[in-house]
Amino acid sequence: MSAPETSENEKSCSTCSTSTESSSSSSEHPKPNFTEGTIINQKWQISKQLGAGGIGVVYKVERVPSLEEAKENNALKAETIDPKRRYKETLKVEALVLRRLCFSEHVCDLFMAGRLESSANVIVMTELGPSLSFLRRRCPDQHFTLSTAIRITKRAISSIEDLHAIGFIHRDIKPSNFAIGLHPHRRKLHLLDFGFARSYLTWSANSKLVHRPPRTRAPFMGTDRYCSLNVHERIEQSRRDDMWSLFFTLIELMKGKLPWRNLGRKEIPAAKKKAIPFLLERTRSPCELNLMFDHIRSLEYTSRPDYALLKKCLSDVCVHRGFLDHEPFDWEDGAHYRKYFENT
Repeated sequence: MSAPETSENEKSCSTCSTSTESSSSSSEHPKPNFTEGTIINQKWQISKQLGAGGIGVVYKVERVPSLEEAKENNALKAETIDPKRRYKETLKVEALVLRRLCFSEHVCDLFMAGRLESSANVIVMTELGPSLSFLRRRCPDQHFTLSTAIRITKRAISSIEDLHAIGFIHRDIKPSNFAIGLHPHRRKLHLLDFGFARSYLTWSANSKLVHRPPRTRAPFMGTDRYCSLNVHERIEQSRRDDMWSLFFTLIELMKGKLPWRNLGRKEIPAAKKKAIPFLLERTRSPCELNLMFDHIRSLEYTSRPDYALLKKCLSDVCVHRGFLDHEPFDWEDGAHYRKYFENT
């Protein structure tokens, strides 16, 4: 694991996710505005806007051919810098995490990170395909087949394991923060949007790397539909809370919605507390997931999740139902649902 290098200021602004899934800890702020044809850092030419979120905006960019061989499918993510510091900057943390995760197949390649004078922070990275949230909504009844939901969640666990291995937690795990690659990488799953990420490690008095002690009251970070009960109660997040969010993500991918989907923000915590003990039974989920649920429920603040156990629970579902790892996902050629993804 790596020691934290950045300050632990909390991120109160969203990254450039365009998802509208439930309420989150992001808010609307002015966004950078680049016109088509603008060249950034003498290397990257703005092509078109791809999306925008609470504070950030994403553009498709092309490497300037006169300087280097052109590369397709790159994206520039930008956020406004507020000189009065009324909101936090997130791309500095995102760039740090992407650099640390350069060994992982589950994140974008980072090509550039920097500040444009005093107006904006920018990063240039691999452009990705659609998110799991977008793909799920294209399916009948807005859920994947069980085979796809289970197998893609195994990849999601691996991506979170890589993040935890470098000493960071995500704090906003949800379907819209996972995306597949563009052709020909549509089987590869990527974890994205690290603007809320925080190091869970710190140096002790005797220069050892230890788990960061919890604050008495932590700020709300995440999205209320997918966050753990700890987040609602302002309890400090740790690796276990990422796994709770992953578990809720799995249920939604399998079933199309969570029991508290249509509730208001103030109603969700009580509904979660009531529904969670019976969540698998109520959603008629595979019995093999009981062990997964029990393990996540047993995790303490400093616990390291047993990622191998969690993936084995999902593998057991595949074995007992005859799902093969190499069979197409719902959005791929040859899949039963392929016709619903003709234009994606």
